[in-house]
Amino acid sequence: KEVGTVAWVDYDSLEGISAFTHAPAPAMLAGFLRDELHCRIALIGVQPGSLEFDQPASETVTDSAQHTAAEIKQTLRGMGY
Repeated sequence: KEVGTVAWVDYDSLEGISAFTHAPAPAMLAGFLRDELHCRIALIGVQPGSLEFDQPASETVTDSAQHTAAEIKQTLRGMGY
């Protein structure tokens, strides 16, 4: 996928993936929230330009993330939140 592409991410595809060595996997957190709070969980991902450690996101990725956040905010406001 191209840098900055925004997509829904299936939690089942995240099994065993963690950003930190000692942190729980995102799928585990999602399962906990679903089980304990009985809520719906959605994960949106932005395709990075680089996976280099301790490097800032590219301008394309930042722009995509900001645009997506603005769209979510507008949608939630339209729903009365």
